[in-house]
Amino acid sequence: MRIQHIENAVDGLFQTQGFPGMPELFKKPEETLRWCLWHGKVMEAGTRLKILLIDAGRFAQTDAEVCAAASRVKARCQEPNTYLENNFDALTDYGWRYRLGFPISSSRAEGCVDGIGNTRLGKRRRMKWSPKGSLMPESAE
Repeated sequence: MRIQHIENAVDGLFQTQGFPGMPELFKKPEETLRWCLWHGKVMEAGTRLKILLIDAGRFAQTDAEVCAAASRVKARCQEPNTYLENNFDALTDYGWRYRLGFPISSSRAEGCVDGIGNTRLGKRRRMKWSPKGSLMPESAE
């Protein structure tokens, strides 16, 4: 979702009057970021994000409207950049997992757990944990 915020800020920068234009630098960076993050290319995504930050900072000397739009681009890029720097090793290569047929989401398992918890803990009809049902069977230990 943060990439969508960057896209909106870049579009706003393009639409400002007096935008000096650097079309190659601002040509759909959010699509490239999405692709890089989906395919586990975190270093490339971080580099592209930093380049976008630097290029947006270059507009500080232009007129006020362009400067304000560029500062919005910088503000939208800083949080994802920090996230990438802090979580570099923990990001998943979803493209690889998808191509191998592995699940790329845990929503099915989370939905099942939510359903059990909601039933047991009181949403809709109430059920209670019995002392026998709350303990592991001795054969499973």
